Amino acid sequence: MDAGELVPDVLVVSLVGARIGTDPPLTSFVLDGYPRSEAQAEAALEWGVDHHRTLHAVINLHVAADELVERLLARGRETGRADDDAATIGERLRVYESTTAPLLDFYRRRNILVEVDGNGEPDLVFDRILEALGELGLRS
Repeated sequence: MDAGELVPDVLVVSLVGARIGTDPPLTSFVLDGYPRSEAQAEAALEWGVDHHRTLHAVINLHVAADELVERLLARGRETGRADDDAATIGERLRVYESTTAPLLDFYRRRNILVEVDGNGEPDLVFDRILEALGELGLRS
C-alpha cells in the first residue's frame, strides 16, 4: 500500500467475505474501495451467489485527476500519512486506470453502476449520493 499498489486480491476477498458473512448476516453495508480489481469483482459476485447476497449499487465518484492529487496531498500534509506523497499518488492513479477503471463497465453491464459528481464539499457530495440511491429505491 505504501508504494501505491493494491493489497493482494486473495487477502482482500478473504477479509471482506469474513466481515460481511457474519451470522446473522448484515442487512446493509457500504464497502469503500472494494472491489478494486476484476478478480475481486468476480470473487465478490461468486461469493454473493454462494451466499444469496448481491451488491445493489456501486457508486463511482467523478473527480478530475488534478483535484484528486490536490486533495490527497492536502490530506498527507494534514495527517502525515506516508502514502500521500506525489510519487505514490501518481502510482495509485496509474493503478486505478489500469486495474480499477475497467470495473465501471463490469458494473454498468450489471445495471448497478451509479455515477455521482464528486466535486464540492463532502456534505454536498454525500447528499448527491443519497439522492442517487433514493432514485434507485435503496434509501427510505
